[in-house]
Amino acid sequence: MRTIEDVTATNIEIVAYEETAIKNVNLRNLLPSQTHGGELCGIDENVNMGCTDSPYIGIALDVVWDIADTHLTILGGFGVALVIGVLWMLLIRFLAGVVVWVSLMSFLMLFSALTVFTGVRAYEAYKQDPNSRVDASKLRNSPYVGSRWPIWAGMSGVLGLLFLFTLLILLFLRKRIQIAIALIKQASRSIANLPTLLVFPLFLYVLQVAALAFVAAFTLYHLGTLAFGSLILTICGLIKKSIKYVQRKPNSTTSNSCMQGILKSCACCFWLLEKLLKYVNKNAYIMVAMYGKNFCRSAGKAFKLIVNNAFRALVLTKVTDFFIFIAKLVTVATTSTLAYFALDSDSTREFLKIENRPKYIQAPVATIAIGSYILTSCFFNVYSNAVDTLFLCFLEDQKLNDGSRERPYQMPSELFKILNKGNYKRKYRTN
Repeated sequence: MRTIEDVTATNIEIVAYEETAIKNVNLRNLLPSQTHGGELCGIDENVNMGCTDSPYIGIALDVVWDIADTHLTILGGFGVALVIGVLWMLLIRFLAGVVVWVSLMSFLMLFSALTVFTGVRAYEAYKQDPNSRVDASKLRNSPYVGSRWPIWAGMSGVLGLLFLFTLLILLFLRKRIQIAIALIKQASRSIANLPTLLVFPLFLYVLQVAALAFVAAFTLYHLGTLAFGSLILTICGLIKKSIKYVQRKPNSTTSNSCMQGILKSCACCFWLLEKLLKYVNKNAYIMVAMYGKNFCRSAGKAFKLIVNNAFRALVLTKVTDFFIFIAKLVTVATTSTLAYFALDSDSTREFLKIENRPKYIQAPVATIAIGSYILTSCFFNVYSNAVDTLFLCFLEDQKLNDGSRERPYQMPSELFKILNKGNYKRKYRTN
């Protein structure tokens, strides 16, 4: 017969074992191993096929494992993006023109250098293995798949096209750069008076991360291995059923081309309507903040202002949005480049305690790039909204006032000068 002391000791051992197991939880333990997993991945005629016998599922697992092994580097990349974003906002408050030009030049230099670098890597990989191909059935048996020349050549082509496309846009809009600088400078002054505007997007970002962390923790500690396996089966079955449905659908509607045309036209119209509503909504809220009217009246007023100044609205606001987008890309390119060289260096991997070189090194780098873009967007989108607000205020000021002593313009003279170069001396008056 067991005594109370024996039962207590057994319970203590069980609790200690569970705590140790929880502390040692690894993402790899939640995924099928490299030699098992057929129970999860076998489907229909391939029911006896293991997870890694299916090349695409195996590649996906390798990518997830690379990201899990480099999680510290990914977090460090997010931190670098955050620091760059904060420095960009601090500098643009006092040196708007310098920051805009430096951002443009940095973008051109970074992307031209990355294009050359990836092209050189593609050439070196081609000399080593000219017959290399990206074959999914052979990728898992090859070390360092990310070093195959077709992958590097594709990256070089994409970066080169982006560089040339951006260069053409900059040459076409070179006369509008001063307008963008003026709008960003005025937006910086507005944000300086309300610095909490920069904290609010970061607060939303923290809430999003907390929500995702809750979902991850719930999945990890409450659903269990059985539910995780069922989830994978459900996802695989859903994807398979969706593919079969898409394959059967065209066969049943081929004879009715008129209906297909109507459906595609409706989809296009609804897409355009959605884009229009998103644009009008943002400007409607700006008018609500200006006059305190209801949403419908504010939306109508904003829409009328924009339609009456359609070309000016398109050029001025979109040029500024383009330069803010360039600033985001500079941040993303910087963090991604640093992350790549950190993961490619043996000494850095040893410092970060990464045992092996990632097989798909582009996977953690792409994760850092996406996360950096999302993080910097939280800050830079504040400037984009501020520019849109300033532009609507500018249009409304021109509509209500004429620059006379009785009705002087409320906008700063610098903003009026840059937006109305020809009429500046004739129209602008001060109090």
